[in-house]
Amino acid sequence: MLKEFLAYLAAETGRVIGDTLQKGQFVQGAPDTCSMVKRGSSPGPWFSPSITQARFQILTRAKEEDDADTEAQVFYDLLHGKTGIRFPIVAGGPQFVAETIIADSTPQSIGRDKNGRWEFSVNYTIQMKEET
Repeated sequence: MLKEFLAYLAAETGRVIGDTLQKGQFVQGAPDTCSMVKRGSSPGPWFSPSITQARFQILTRAKEEDDADTEAQVFYDLLHGKTGIRFPIVAGGPQFVAETIIADSTPQSIGRDKNGRWEFSVNYTIQMKEET
């Protein structure tokens, strides 16, 4: 599901996976202004056995606070409150459909990293189903 989520974010925002859109952690040499997606703990089935939840955190960073906030807001506007999103099929895998995507909050500053870049974070819960 993480690969499909990343593919969707890249397609919708123009970010490049492995460059301006990182998976799991910020790798050394990544641009100062970029974002990172990692999977959170998933509580499992929702009210229906056919719908499960996935949780993701999106961290954004930039040298300027406003730039990091703006980067986080791009993802927030794209995702929060959306329904019926079909994620791209990756490597012949299943079709995932987001029934709902909810952000836990608006983008929140978590301060600066060790290199002085501003970081913002938003956690998302996706209620989804897998189509075969």
